[in-house]
This record gives sequence, structure tokens and C-alpha cells, in this order.
Amino acid sequence: MAKTKGDGPSGLVVIDKPEGITSHDVVSKLRWIAGTRRVGHAGTLDPAATGVLILGLNKATKLLTYLVGQDKTYQATIQLGISTETDDAQGRQTGTCPEAVEALTEQRILEAVASLTGDIMQVPSAVSAIKVNGVRSYTRVRSGEQVELAARPVRVNEFTVHSIQRTMTSWCVLVSQQELAEAGIDAAGTHGELSDPTTAITSVPVINCEVTVSCSSGTYIRALARDLGQMLGTGGHLIRLRRTRVGETTLADAAALPELLERRQTAGQPLTDMPLLSLEEAARRLFKVRELSAQQATDVSFGRRISPNGDGTVTPRQAHASTGDRGEKQHATTEGVYAAFAPDGTLVALLENLKQRGSVVAAPTLVFEAGTDFSRSIGEALMIAGLDWWFWVTAVLGSLSAAAALVQYVRGYAPDDYSQGPVLLLEAYLVVYLIGSIIMQAVGPGPRGDWLEYYGYLLTAMVIPAGCVFLLVE
Repeated sequence: MAKTKGDGPSGLVVIDKPEGITSHDVVSKLRWIAGTRRVGHAGTLDPAATGVLILGLNKATKLLTYLVGQDKTYQATIQLGISTETDDAQGRQTGTCPEAVEALTEQRILEAVASLTGDIMQVPSAVSAIKVNGVRSYTRVRSGEQVELAARPVRVNEFTVHSIQRTMTSWCVLVSQQELAEAGIDAAGTHGELSDPTTAITSVPVINCEVTVSCSSGTYIRALARDLGQMLGTGGHLIRLRRTRVGETTLADAAALPELLERRQTAGQPLTDMPLLSLEEAARRLFKVRELSAQQATDVSFGRRISPNGDGTVTPRQAHASTGDRGEKQHATTEGVYAAFAPDGTLVALLENLKQRGSVVAAPTLVFEAGTDFSRSIGEALMIAGLDWWFWVTAVLGSLSAAAALVQYVRGYAPDDYSQGPVLLLEAYLVVYLIGSIIMQAVGPGPRGDWLEYYGYLLTAMVIPAGCVFLLVE
């Protein structure tokens, strides 16, 4: 069950992103569906791509930086035989090589795929969102600038070819008739037509490869398609992409966006029963788990350091470079991070080991439940709440009694036996409450910022002297 404290439910929503909308469009729609502005996503999908898109609501947005770095799995279709400006089907076609396609064998394709598996150096697409001297690479390309990005290490854990299909497809490119003739293509023949002096459409042979790719965060699937085509001498680009997994989250966990939109429209108000993956369950999937004692949970909640996690190994803090298909920001690694849970199952914080004055301690790097005293049991919490309620009742009555006593004293009347007894009991209770509160704060976690406690102490200190005046006046 997702948490619903404060500004609405906190948890992760997994959406099967439909084709034709941006990831930010999905964020905007989910804000309307959930009725909260605090929505973010972990790992952008291009508008033409579909599949798993993980979004965080409220407190769960803090986990997104760790989700971005998870390994991913894609189902894709790579078309060999045509190159494009953007390495996918949305870009302008820039070249074709019919002869190389005709001569290409399935064995050569499989061998090239094998060489692109494992740890490789990959050059991102020139139209990616990676910044070059502060300017997005795609902005430079669109302005006519030639951009060469540096290769970066990625890991392709799986690159499986499921089917290889030969077919014919249209090739449209802005060229002159002379250029077409030099390329050996008859634009006015049986396989094509000249639609205007600079646009030619013809049919060319291509090979469509249905593949599955599992890879590290930051691997460009369209760059794999480009590199495969270059390696085979045919050119290549990506024509279909569907993300089926992010970490341990798969399409089986995903909800259909149109269905959620329809439910929100019918309800006429934000949905309270969305298919959320709770904050606690998400943390258990992402990190190693540490179960805390009540006192440890309280200490962590107040930002204190505790005994080290696991075997005490200190993992250097690091951030993986941004290499997503749309140039995501840097993300944090889950290595060495522990999800710390209180005895009641509440996710308190994320902990990392670090060295402090020659020893290793576990320090909270991200706190979800700040300023919470987990050392009190449910029974103790109810008892304290009851005492606070009775304190206010008796304090109000005591204040009125003390005020009446002062009035009687000013008018020269002494208190009678009927008023002394209740006030004496009240004073005894207030003294016990004040002493108990002082002891609790001295041995407990420190001030909790509870306005009830603060004003309770203040009122106690004011009522006790007034009651004493009442009892002593004869």
C-alpha cells in the first residue's frame, strides 16, 4: 500500500508508454491523474518508442536517480540497407547500398552482432541531448554543424537476433536527377518515380532484423543499429523500439495510460487507487536491505550515524555519466547503498558506509521519515496521546481554578475544602507530568518539534505556581 501522508500517495507508477507522445507528456498526464505536481520519470523514451516508463510520485521521486542507472531490456527492429541522419526512422534518409544488402548473408549478420556484445566503446548519436560546450548536440546538428561525440564505454549483456527478413522498402532522399543517375538508380523507371526536381522515391532491398537487447544504462539502441550497418557495409537504422524491462520492473508491472485517463475522466477527481508500487517495495527491489532496531531507526531519522552496514566496506561515491537515449542527467549508483527499515516496516532512509575519525559508520544520505521517534511502541504512543489529551483538560480546569483562587485572594476570601482537594490533585499531576517530560527529553532523542509538548511544558510551568498560591492562601 503506497503511503498517503502529506501531499498525496507516494510510490512508483509503471506506464506502458504509447507511441507518439513524449515522456514529459506522460508526466503531465499523470499529474492530472494523481492530483499532484511532484511527478518525475526515470529514463526518457523517444516519442516513437514504447514500453516501460517508470514515474515517481511525491516522496518516491527521490528514488528516480537510482532507477535511471538500472540495466534495461529492449525489443527492436533494425533495418539494414538504409542510413538516416538520426540513426532512426524519424531522420532524413542519407544513403542506401542495394548491392551490399543483396550479398549479405545471415552468418555475417550474426557474427557482427556477436562483436557488438559485451563491453564495447560506443559513439552516441549526433542528435542526442548530450551537451557539447554547453549546447545540446541535436541543436548543433539542426543548425548545420558537424558534431563528433566521443566514444564511451557501455555493456551489452544480450544481443539476440530472433528473425532476419528480406524485403523491399521505399527510399526517399533529396537529390538531383544527375546524382540519381550516378548512383545507378532509375527514378523514372518501374521501381520509382520523380515527384519533383530534387525528391526521388524508389524501392530498395533491405533486411529487417528482430532483436532483443539487454544493456547497461546509457546504451544507445539506435547507435547499435548504426554500428551494425556500418560494420556490414550496408548502412542501418532503428525502425522500432520497445522497452520491456528496467531493473526488475517489466511490462507485466505496467499500466495502460489510456485506461488511467479514462478512469480519471469518469471519476471527475484525482484517482486514489492507482496501481502504485509502494516506496518500501521499490526500495527493497533496488537496494540491499537493513532492518533497524527502534533506537537505530530513531537515530537515523534524526540524521545520526549508526554502526556500519554489512561487513563495513566503504564504497566510493560515484555517479555514472549521462548516456541515455535522450541524454538524461547524471544518476546515482545503488552500489553500497542500503535501504533502512524501522521495525514497523517504514522506509526510514538510505544508508552508506563512510569513514569518520578512523572508524567506519553508516550515515543517512537520504531520509524519508525525518524527525520521527520509532523508539515508542504503538501502545506507548497511544498512552502519550491520551496523557496529552488529559493534560489539556486538567490544565484548562486548573488554570480556571487558579484564576478563581487569585480572585478569591484579592477579594480577601480563603479557599474552602471543596476547592483545595481538586487543585491539589491537579498540581500533583502537573508536577509528575513535568518531571516525566524532562526525563523523557533527557534520555530520549531530543526535542521533536511537537508544538503540543512545547506549550504543554510552558502551561505546566505557569499553572503550578498559580495553584501553589491557591493552596497556600488561608
